[in-house]
Amino acid sequence: MEKAQLDEILYNRPGYLIRRLHQIAEVYFNAEAARYGVTSLQHGAMLAIRARPGIDQLRLGNAMRCDRTTVSGVVRRLEAKKLIRRRTGKADRRAKALFITREGERMLERLSEVAAHAQQRILTGLSDAERKRALELLGRVVRHFEQRE
Repeated sequence: MEKAQLDEILYNRPGYLIRRLHQIAEVYFNAEAARYGVTSLQHGAMLAIRARPGIDQLRLGNAMRCDRTTVSGVVRRLEAKKLIRRRTGKADRRAKALFITREGERMLERLSEVAAHAQQRILTGLSDAERKRALELLGRVVRHFEQRE
């Protein structure tokens, strides 16, 4: 099959391009963060927990748009690394409130430069104005679909 045909039937489709860009973003972040032993999903969970101290696992999963099994594994691994801690919830004793530990805060500090660099790399080839516009458009598409949920 010629490249022109692949462009038409695959490479120029939004779903393909979005999936491919996500793969590239994961490769860049994970390559730079590998020395810290934290994945991009774990990093995102830590950011969400820091932003909402005491969030429970169910709400964390909702915030991250992850299923229960995925978020459960992320929380378990972060807790094993002593980057977060769980405490029995005050309102609901069955729920576990999640908090960033001091080590987790230090890890987020180390990862801030890694994340910034990885995010900058995935938009390489665009001018500053184009980067801003690309993020605006992607955000608009995501918000459109999230309003329907």
